[in-house]
Amino acid sequence: MSHPQAPRASHAGPALRRGSSPAASPGDAPFRLTDPPPLADLHVTTPNLKTATGRQAPEAPALSRPPAAALAAGMAPAAAKAPAATMAPVTAKAPAAAKAPATAVTLATALALALVLAPDSPALAQAGGPAPATLPEAAEPVPNEAPEAPSFPEDAGPPRPGQPVSDDTRTIVTRAEIAASKVVKIQDALNLAPGVAASSSSVAIHGSSKVLVFLDGTPLNDPTSSWGGINLDHISLSQVDYIEVIKDAGGLHYGQDATGGVVVIHTLKSAESSAVTGQARVWAGNHNVRHADADLLAPVGSWSLAFKAGWDLTDGYKLNNDSERMRGGVQAAREFANGATFSAAVDWLQEEMGLSGLPSFPTPHARMLTTNVAGTAAVKYRGLSNTFFFNRGDVRNTDTSRDLNQRLTVTEYGDAVFWETPLGPGDLALGAGYEGSQARSSEFESKSESTVHLLVAQSARLPFAPVTLRAGVRFNINSAFKNSWNPEFSASFRHGILEAVYKFSRGVNLPSFQQRYNRSSSSAPNPSLGLEVAVNHSLAVTVTPREDLSLNATAFWNNLKGRINYVRPLNSGVGRYENLGSTVYRGADLGFAWKPVPELELKASYTYLDARDLDIGKFLTSQSRDSITAEIVAKPFETFTAAVKADYKSSIFVDRGNTQKMSSRTLWSVRAEKSFGDLTVFLDADNVFDKEYYYVDGLLAPPRFYFMGVKYSFWARRQTAAHASARAPNLRLVTERYYLTSRPRAPIILGCRTGLLAPGHL
Repeated sequence: MSHPQAPRASHAGPALRRGSSPAASPGDAPFRLTDPPPLADLHVTTPNLKTATGRQAPEAPALSRPPAAALAAGMAPAAAKAPAATMAPVTAKAPAAAKAPATAVTLATALALALVLAPDSPALAQAGGPAPATLPEAAEPVPNEAPEAPSFPEDAGPPRPGQPVSDDTRTIVTRAEIAASKVVKIQDALNLAPGVAASSSSVAIHGSSKVLVFLDGTPLNDPTSSWGGINLDHISLSQVDYIEVIKDAGGLHYGQDATGGVVVIHTLKSAESSAVTGQARVWAGNHNVRHADADLLAPVGSWSLAFKAGWDLTDGYKLNNDSERMRGGVQAAREFANGATFSAAVDWLQEEMGLSGLPSFPTPHARMLTTNVAGTAAVKYRGLSNTFFFNRGDVRNTDTSRDLNQRLTVTEYGDAVFWETPLGPGDLALGAGYEGSQARSSEFESKSESTVHLLVAQSARLPFAPVTLRAGVRFNINSAFKNSWNPEFSASFRHGILEAVYKFSRGVNLPSFQQRYNRSSSSAPNPSLGLEVAVNHSLAVTVTPREDLSLNATAFWNNLKGRINYVRPLNSGVGRYENLGSTVYRGADLGFAWKPVPELELKASYTYLDARDLDIGKFLTSQSRDSITAEIVAKPFETFTAAVKADYKSSIFVDRGNTQKMSSRTLWSVRAEKSFGDLTVFLDADNVFDKEYYYVDGLLAPPRFYFMGVKYSFWARRQTAAHASARAPNLRLVTERYYLTSRPRAPIILGCRTGLLAPGHL
């Protein structure tokens, strides 16, 4: 059996704390409500509000964005018009009688796989990849010049034409914005979107941590977590193409457990180029932090392949706070001539770490080992798509001083079909799917639960105004809970420099196996836990008066009933999760990004959050009313960039009765990067002035942390040129060169081959 989800080390540093459940709060006697939950749920991470103005995506047809699970690695530009299957990490589970659907690959998937794996027919021979390049009649190869290199982060722009782009109800963080900020960790890239607060293993939007996160179509939410932890370590930052953020909604297309929103991280594809690209990074810092990662994108015949691997080690900054993490992943995609696409991805992660425990209940001998394997397979043809996903987590907790040896394994899987077609002034979308999960533990026998869903949605573009309306509903038939429905409605206006979007949604959150059945040294099971129900409203306005200036504001009102909190009696180290009353999250966030000169960019954001327990009229714990982020990014030279950021958070209450408060704080961080051709040296430092502060649960927050590293980016490509032979006009002299470099101005020639060929054999 295992503890609730344990603290995780930062992606690049000492064990930093996962974001906590926004609903938890310490209580009055005889109970104390803590947030975050108990021992193993206590993570040490700075809620990082590094936000900037996210670029709103261009206008797109209604519902034309493929849902997250359908945006698998191989989703090709030619087939990007229609959404893929609606998939969300499984929140509902499969009944005991429903174990057979564990092989929930539909007939559509099986037929598509057969099509992909079968030998190519003449019709598909061309579909397997681009047509052979037509060589110029008299093109002399240039010995000292390589072909144009594919774009790297410092050169990349917004999503390319033909690629999936979001409609105006979603916020986009582009590859160019990520590159300009010179961030090193994926959580800092997520924080570029206003209203998002990400740590090394959590994402919160407008105070809510009920957020689903996908890497293309692979779910990243940890199935063994008691509060919704996210395995962000699966992500290789250099492979990120762009990030979609859906705030305060997501239940229609992504299912249950998405009341806070959805984040979809899209990766680069290599099918557009014959080049092999890659990047390797290593860094080291204080607290004995060491890190190494590498990734590779390569076209192999008609396939696009991607590989990645990483390793982290830290001693932590307090007793029993060390961790070691390893990860790896592979991705494959193919587009056929008829427009069909196939994609698949598998990611693996393993981490061993120590759990320091609460200050008043320390656990110097507690250890945790976690393993996660997640993947997806998607097939898409015109408006029809089918997606299968799986997500398996295994966590083992031991404590030699308490004779503790507990294990929990949760496997989630699902399959969905989605179809979209033009209808009237907009588009009609229909979907259906199955999601199931199975769990076993040292403390309970094997359990299975399931959900079947149906969805329908329609969009309409008004002929007399620049307004698009979207409405839909998703029905969830749960085996272990009451059936639920997720309606959504949005109205978007776009004219000139102004964009405005109103959204309404209703969604539900399911209690996890961990909360209901698992017993640990800090938590007792509560099998009677029920659903949380959230009703959300938001109004977002974006103004772009000039190309170098963007302003945005969002007002939100989110009500949550039956919220799940961890309740621990005073003077006890063991509590349990319970359904409490109603809470409300209301407020607004403001942001701007201004680039007065090409060498300087200014970013700032402000979030006002009024989070209250409506049953007693008090503020929720762990939620700052005012959060301010300001950042300056300077590029005085072409090869050098530096950034300084300040994060301010106002005081927070630590008990449910609002009698105890922690003071406000301001943290400073700096980043710098200097490139030397193919090699880049970078520096990152957080909490620069070594401010001592504590989290709401009383844990000591991380002190000053810094690291320095190097990055090497490369690409290898074959260049072919041919010219007519004077002695044999019917033949061509063909020259092939193989280059290795990250920039075309100084290529390294790996090899060269020359020969005579007849034109028909070129």
